[in-house]
Amino acid sequence: MESAVEESVQRITSANRVLALANGLSAPLASDLAMRLTAIGRPTEFVSDPIGQQISARQLRSADACVVISGSGANESSIKAARSARAANAVLVVVTSFASSPLVSLADIALVVAPAHGYFRHELEYTSRVPHAVLIESLVEIVSGRLGEASRSA
Repeated sequence: MESAVEESVQRITSANRVLALANGLSAPLASDLAMRLTAIGRPTEFVSDPIGQQISARQLRSADACVVISGSGANESSIKAARSARAANAVLVVVTSFASSPLVSLADIALVVAPAHGYFRHELEYTSRVPHAVLIESLVEIVSGRLGEASRSA
């Protein structure tokens, strides 16, 4: 996972455009990621509407990055947005709880944070996004360090 985190940081830091997407219970995490990255000088967009996500992701380019957050990795709206990012040749970073999820199969970089109880049904019944929030906080902190003075002045 350390190499995946490092590659994610590098891609997010160097991308021309960054788009953060999620649906359902993961949506607040994508919004938080976008706000935090923007606050440290790495402008990041968040689109809440599922159709708008697909449109925005399709307009990305190969020098851009799209971060899709989905606890289950199986949210259909998130999968559609991820496919749009793939079609645009953007780098696709996925944050999820299941390594065998459909989103991971689409990802260039998968950041898999195992759920507390390790099975899909529990993910649906007793969802917690705390592990994902901790990962996102860490990503932002590392990106901030990489941006150096630009981050401090932002």
